[in-house]
Amino acid sequence: MANPYLQLLNAAVPFKGVKKAIQSETQGPLAVIARTNARLFDYAVDELEKNPNVKFHFVGGFNSYNFQDLIDIQNLILQRRDLIYDKFLKNFESFSKLTEYADKANEVDLKSKIEIVENYIDKNISKLVTELESRNTSQQDATVILTTGHKSKGLEWNRVKILDDFANLRRLLEENRKILKKEEINLIYVAITRAKERLEIEKDYIINDFTIDKVKRNIYFVQE
Repeated sequence: MANPYLQLLNAAVPFKGVKKAIQSETQGPLAVIARTNARLFDYAVDELEKNPNVKFHFVGGFNSYNFQDLIDIQNLILQRRDLIYDKFLKNFESFSKLTEYADKANEVDLKSKIEIVENYIDKNISKLVTELESRNTSQQDATVILTTGHKSKGLEWNRVKILDDFANLRRLLEENRKILKKEEINLIYVAITRAKERLEIEKDYIINDFTIDKVKRNIYFVQE
């Protein structure tokens, strides 16, 4: 299922993956890959609520996911600007100004952070981040491995789950979106190919030749 994305990248050599993608008895921890840090935070909090004994391993180190930005954005909403650490976020005089900027600049990561913070507006994000950090452990001791498309490059796991914040080509076509960064296709391709045996992914991300043709005719890919 990775090859359609490879075609969109105009790669010459098709990817040859394993044929055990739906095997149910695969051993080892589940590796969860998100497009954005914010969506990974959302998944981890949900997992913590479902399983109080869960142990996470954050690939690249917990602090590299910069969850402080989520805390800062919540403080901006609550008009506690004196508690904001990030200089960029502190420059915005209000939350509405931040969302306006994110929409105009079409910054995927920032828009994701804003959406997640709005979903957690009635919760103490700072305490949630502290709780997640307390559950961080080595990969050997973890029950769930957490990473992003960027950080997963070059790594592989037996069981992989792809979250729903990667570029959804079917949805982009429905929304008549005309431009997409080529890097977004590369990231979903990288994420899919991290699985050695079992892959969990929403069906919208499974594309065929018909979808590829529509994408090539209707969406223009740009470099970063």
